[in-house]
Amino acid sequence: MKNILIIAEPRCGSSNLLYAISTAYGYTAQYERDSNKIKKNLKIENNTVAKIQIGHRTLDINYYKDLVSKFDKTILLARRDYKKQCQALWALFNINDNQWNEKWHVKDLPHNVEELDSWKYVDTLLREWKELQIRLSKETGIQIEYYEDVYSNKSLNDKSIKLNLKYFGKEFKLRHEQSQTII
Repeated sequence: MKNILIIAEPRCGSSNLLYAISTAYGYTAQYERDSNKIKKNLKIENNTVAKIQIGHRTLDINYYKDLVSKFDKTILLARRDYKKQCQALWALFNINDNQWNEKWHVKDLPHNVEELDSWKYVDTLLREWKELQIRLSKETGIQIEYYEDVYSNKSLNDKSIKLNLKYFGKEFKLRHEQSQTII
């Protein structure tokens, strides 16, 4: 396998999966270099694991299908728990000031977060991106991997892809739910 592509929905552990795969192979990790914000084209090279977010650059399904054809393996990553995913995306925009790797705590969410216009905006974006991911899966025949399965089973459906399980540790999670006690 020369190169691997991860096409992920936001807030589903894709950065940790990127590093889990790239370090297992000793490959270079390309992190979302295909975004309009960075203004660079994704470099399709050997010995590389690349990760992009579905819908970040375009909603054109043909763009993603063409990209899939240029990689030896493609992983589509999503999340089943929609509410937690939406909370995490809302926190990224509203708590963490778009700092993608910042940890956050659920206690920092407003009690009425689902009533806010900013929540409705995130909800609309996420639903659009999830629909695009499902369509891409159907049109390419690539099964969607789900965050909950990957991180609980510590493996992908495609067992031929190696993982460095170090990146599946709790210390890499951005979401925190339990209160910490001081003894």
